[in-house]
Amino acid sequence: MGSNLKYLDDCIGRIVQVDRGGPESQSGILLANRDDFFILKGENEATFYYQHAHVKSISLNTQDGFALTNVLLEEELSESITFTDVLNELRHKWVNINRGGPSKMEGVIDNVQGDVLTLIHQNTLLTVPIFHIRNVTLGAPKIEENEEPGGKNNDKF
Repeated sequence: MGSNLKYLDDCIGRIVQVDRGGPESQSGILLANRDDFFILKGENEATFYYQHAHVKSISLNTQDGFALTNVLLEEELSESITFTDVLNELRHKWVNINRGGPSKMEGVIDNVQGDVLTLIHQNTLLTVPIFHIRNVTLGAPKIEENEEPGGKNNDKF
C-alpha cells in the first residue's frame, strides 16, 4: 500500500498533533514516516506507531517558527518498512492498541499472521484484524487497584 502521507517527511523532527480530538488524539514529535505508518514520540516519552489509513488529520503549530525540536532524533527507531513488520517486531511484548475509546486493548502480542494479530490478555486470546488497529505503543500492564502485582485479588471473602 503506497503512502498518501508522503508530505510528513518534511515534518520529521517537528511537533505535530494527530487528529484534532477524541481518544486517539496525540501530540508529539514526528520521528519517522514509513510506507504505511509513522512513528511519534508522545506524552511520557511513549513511542506510538500510527497506521496512515486511520489518521484523520495532522496539525502543525505555525508559531514554532518551523524549527526542529531539541529532541535527539538518533534514538533507536524501528527499521521496519510496514506496519505489519512493526507488529512482528513487537511480538512477545506488552502493547497498548488503539489508545482510547471502545476499541482500546492491551496485552502481549502472540502472533502476527496474514492480516490478523493474536493478543494475550490475562486468560483471553484475542484475534484482531490488523486493519482495525489505529495505533500501537509499548506499554506496561496496568495493575488494578484491588490487584497485587502477582495478579491475585486483594478482596477478602
